[in-house]
Amino acid sequence: MFTPPLMYLLKSRFPEKQRWLHFTLQIILILGCCGTSVSLLAEKIGALSYRVDVDHIVITDCDPLTAKVVIPGVIDGKPVTTIESNAFSECQSLTHATIPDSVSSIGKGAFGNCRSLRDIHVTPGNTSYRSHDGVLLSKDAGTLIAYPRGKTASKYVIPESITTIGTRAFWLCHGLTQITILEGVVSIEEEAFSECRRLTQISIPEGLTSIGNWAFSIFNSLMHVSLPNSITSIGRGAFSRCLSLDNISIPNKVTSIGDHAFYECQSLTHITLPENVTSIGDHAFKGCLSLDNIRIPNTVTYIGWDAFVQCLSLTHFTIPESVTSLGFGPFYGCSSLEWFALPTHLKLLVESLLIPANAQILWEGETGIQAIIRFQQLDATDPISPKPSGSPGVMIEVHGPAASHIVILSASSIHGPWRIWKHASIGTQGKILVSGEPDQEMGTRFYRAVATD
Repeated sequence: MFTPPLMYLLKSRFPEKQRWLHFTLQIILILGCCGTSVSLLAEKIGALSYRVDVDHIVITDCDPLTAKVVIPGVIDGKPVTTIESNAFSECQSLTHATIPDSVSSIGKGAFGNCRSLRDIHVTPGNTSYRSHDGVLLSKDAGTLIAYPRGKTASKYVIPESITTIGTRAFWLCHGLTQITILEGVVSIEEEAFSECRRLTQISIPEGLTSIGNWAFSIFNSLMHVSLPNSITSIGRGAFSRCLSLDNISIPNKVTSIGDHAFYECQSLTHITLPENVTSIGDHAFKGCLSLDNIRIPNTVTYIGWDAFVQCLSLTHFTIPESVTSLGFGPFYGCSSLEWFALPTHLKLLVESLLIPANAQILWEGETGIQAIIRFQQLDATDPISPKPSGSPGVMIEVHGPAASHIVILSASSIHGPWRIWKHASIGTQGKILVSGEPDQEMGTRFYRAVATD
């Protein structure tokens, strides 16, 4: 499942323990840094919390009830140079923040989750940052760092000078419904638009080359995304939990689909993968309940763990000959899967696929023996639970060289222990049907066809 960043969990779900956690971490750091001259004990000035790091000041927190913060340039004779990551993330009443000339470093998500924040102001003498219409930018206006979550506008056009949309730049901006990204942007960093739940439209221009991890994750309303041909990489979880996204085409230059890339895109019915894709990451399409059609190109060499788990509408699937590695259980819970084809060279155990009841599997093992396995003894509503005694038996149609001797192995677990269920020999036409009741005492669920000569 999708796992939010640790600090977000700690600070947003357990705010009452935030200060205790902060103090505890500081004590741990002090104990680990004995002998140094660095002081890590938190101190306060007005609504702000800070610490002294040798010769400069780091802003760490603020009073959650404060409405306006003007960060001083100097505290106790030392310059305020840093605002640490998530520093103001619990300041739900904060509406305005002023950053002085002295600040040269602002951590990721420093103003994230500030639901009332409407304006971030940077004093003119600052050499690292600037503000435009209340939005925090780098000094050269090339990177958009933070869009205040409390702004009331429903539409926003990214300024022309921007080339990078920074980490968590629009994180949790629920008020926005439309964002326009102008040409010139080449990179969208991690979680840049994560949890913009009301966003229905976003335009992405040519020239963008990378989409960072979780960049467009957790959207409720976004139905369609058009990706430019310039994109070469799609990061981990980039479109995970986009609940309304119904179709998307992956540009030709993309070579890999990251882990969790389209995780739980429940409305996604169709996706086109280009011929350049070589890998499909772990959990990449897990929980895509409506996905009924996907073609895996002949360039793919790896399909990850749980890649298509619970794709309930998927009826057939072919793994191309190019695939040389397959993660465990990529099709578990695909209850509508009717047939499934494996490449002839793939060296894996059929049972590790966790194919649902009544699906047909075409498989050829290392020795050239093929099998179509029909798991008829399984309940279609629970792909790995056997039916009560008296249900239909197992039918395994095995193809291979005439007169080859085979053994059918069975087990109650994919990890074994495996034991012999039946011996058989392939007939003159190169096939044989092996059938019978499963071993009820063994609780057999998984079967293998193995050549013995």
